[in-house]
Amino acid sequence: MLLGPLVENASMVRRDVSSIRSGDRPLLRWWSVHLATATLLFWLVVRVAGMPWWTYLLGVYLGNGLGLVRSYCEHQWADGGATRSIVVRAGWFFRLLFLNNNLRHTHHAEAGVA
Repeated sequence: MLLGPLVENASMVRRDVSSIRSGDRPLLRWWSVHLATATLLFWLVVRVAGMPWWTYLLGVYLGNGLGLVRSYCEHQWADGGATRSIVVRAGWFFRLLFLNNNLRHTHHAEAGVA
């Protein structure tokens, strides 16, 4: 949770910059929209709402770490014909983090179902 966001984001940016240099225009458009939206949100939270910038960035970093925990748990390797997804049965905090993921499990079992 502490090092994951740094490692994941560094590798993602390195991979995406390489793809953009190779001519991936849709990815360049995605990053342009993402950076513009993130800049606007940062301005709203820090300037308009008055939250200290470091508190906001710490929250974003820790939220990314929790998201990586969720992704890791939900996409474990499964032997045989089982789906690559798990159902987390835990206390209130992790139930909230995993959004009571029974519906996600069903989606992975039958990906064509909305």
